[in-house]
Amino acid sequence: MLGIVFAFLAASFSFFLSLTVYRARPGSFLNRTLAGAFLFFALWIMGSYSHLLLAEPSPYFVTKMYRICYFLVVLATGFFFLFALGFLKGGHPGKRKTLVLEVLILALAALNLTGLTLRKATYHQGIYSQVNGPLYAVFVLTEAALGGGALLCLELKRRRSLGTDRARATYILAGFALYIPLAILLALVLPGMMERDVTTDYAYWLTVLPLGATAYAILRHRLLDVRLALRYTFTYLAALVVFGLPLLAFYLAFSYLWRYDPRVYAALSASILALAVALTPAALRWSSRLASRLFFSGLYDEVELLHRASEAVMLRGDVRRGVAEASALVCERLGLRELVAVVPDFMTEGRGTWLMGAHRESQGTRSFVEVTTEDSPLYQFREETLLLEDREACPEGSREGAARAALAARGLVAAIPLRGPGGVQGTLLVGEKPNRLALDPLDLGFLEDFARRIGLFVENHLLSLRLLARVEELTRARDRLEESDRFKSDIINLTSHEFRTPLTVLQGFTRTMVERFDELREEQKKEFLGYMEKACRRLERLVDEFHTVSLLKGGKLSPSPGWCPLSTILEEAVNGLDGSGGGRVEVELPDSGVEVVTDRRLLVIVLVHLLENALRYSEPGTPVLLRGEREKGGVTITVRDYGEGIPAEVAERIFEPFMRLEEVDKHGEGAGLGLYIVRLAAEILGMEVQVDSRPGEGTTFRLHIPGTFIPEGHPQSSAARDARSASKPPSGISRG
Repeated sequence: MLGIVFAFLAASFSFFLSLTVYRARPGSFLNRTLAGAFLFFALWIMGSYSHLLLAEPSPYFVTKMYRICYFLVVLATGFFFLFALGFLKGGHPGKRKTLVLEVLILALAALNLTGLTLRKATYHQGIYSQVNGPLYAVFVLTEAALGGGALLCLELKRRRSLGTDRARATYILAGFALYIPLAILLALVLPGMMERDVTTDYAYWLTVLPLGATAYAILRHRLLDVRLALRYTFTYLAALVVFGLPLLAFYLAFSYLWRYDPRVYAALSASILALAVALTPAALRWSSRLASRLFFSGLYDEVELLHRASEAVMLRGDVRRGVAEASALVCERLGLRELVAVVPDFMTEGRGTWLMGAHRESQGTRSFVEVTTEDSPLYQFREETLLLEDREACPEGSREGAARAALAARGLVAAIPLRGPGGVQGTLLVGEKPNRLALDPLDLGFLEDFARRIGLFVENHLLSLRLLARVEELTRARDRLEESDRFKSDIINLTSHEFRTPLTVLQGFTRTMVERFDELREEQKKEFLGYMEKACRRLERLVDEFHTVSLLKGGKLSPSPGWCPLSTILEEAVNGLDGSGGGRVEVELPDSGVEVVTDRRLLVIVLVHLLENALRYSEPGTPVLLRGEREKGGVTITVRDYGEGIPAEVAERIFEPFMRLEEVDKHGEGAGLGLYIVRLAAEILGMEVQVDSRPGEGTTFRLHIPGTFIPEGHPQSSAARDARSASKPPSGISRG
């Protein structure tokens, strides 16, 4: 009787372990195989004591039951071997390999259902005896091979692991290392050698060893993390006991009292049903809170936590800031020291390496978003999760070995790929827990799910940035095409207008001189020729401006910077003015002998057009100031006129092509390309022209030339360089 009670308790405990392990993660290969091992183990124990339920079981019944028991024990050992193999490999050992092993285990187990292993078994007057078949030795060897293989896998896992994984493997190995040899000896070897089986019952009692060791590894070291399953099971049981059973007792009692009145019975049934529906949510909430206090108070619901982390990202307009806040939430809930999502520079297309995460401080968990140019082995792409404890997977000197060393140096325990639908986007760096080295499987599984979710957000964000960049590029290309098209249209319109005036002058005076040459006085001829010359100069200027714009827009005028005295540049700009305009220009150069590094030709073009613009839009006889002075780490050139100024609504458009102010000032002639040429040439020189204009006070243009300026007489001045060049020996001769 004691044996039956003990077997029932052991089988019940094994059933419970099987259910909780499977419910913890039904899709996991490790959970399925270990749950299967516990299930077949429980059925084997119950089947082995089934003959004791009958006063005098027949030999046929005993033989059939023990053949089934042999079948079940092979399945239990086989599933345990598959679990140990998966535990060694860190997950699923491979579909093809698993299928071959499952078929082989099933075939060897099915062999025990025939008389080839057990020919006959009897139980008479409390004595069990059996007659072995010809393949009984195959059954023993199968059990030894599967059990020994499982122990070997656990030992290899123990040697290759650190921290929690090592402790898990040690406890399971210790329990089964004691049980499997003893069970084979007591239940298989000795009964085959003796006429009476007096040792098998002791093998069933020894099941406390592997069950206890595995339960300790599950609960203490969280092997497959059945904590949620245990908590949920308690939640439902507590709700059933506290609310369900009293409600059922109340219903049965009143049903019995009012069983003769159908209407009262129907009303009572409806009321009890409504009460059950109303109280069930509250009962589940109460039992859930109770379970969270009694069982693993630090446990979290990974589905709920992943949902909250996703909400933290989606509610933020800035994805990077959202990822940092989600990391802070996960870091706080899992008790990690640090959690950082890294997106390398080549994924951000030159925007730097993104660091988005959180780390724990004395005041709490702080989130951060940083951009760095630092290079690290941890920032490189990897397809698989890298754990600090995987020594043999990361040999010294290898790429993964360097990454593992970087993990240890930074106090991290794992590097998980941020995998999106389009591939790996970066890496999730996981810090260690306080006083712990390894991650729990539940934590690691959740972090891998979290990394996939963050990878999805990061990939979408990167795609949106690339799309925006392409849209901006296409917009700029469209603007350039539209500007070019407008420019061509404006050229055609302007050519037809601006060229017509001087051509009309040339045509009119030419015809007059041809038809009336002899009638004209010499003074009239000279006057007409002067008008014709002026018209030719106007045509020449228009052609020159169009040609200059063509060269500047086509990139045919590339800068050739060199040292040049500032006084020379200003002098050439004044001398480049047409007519007598140069006489109105006042040149101020407080610091004589200043030299700058620039392209003299392009800078003179800029200054000439600024001066012409100032002369055109100021009253005749008023001066135009041209000033060069040192300031702000370079030289600033100022062109100031004392005209009527530029209206504020027009000032922003004066550098556009064909923009003229004749409608306001009615001064001079031109195609409206002068300041446009200034803008193009200044852009090539890498400078910016600033405008300061007040109506009635005139306009000031400022051009800043950054860089070094050298006073005349310095060893690096142009005069000194010219002197050194003159004193150099002819080519091919060197000085010692």
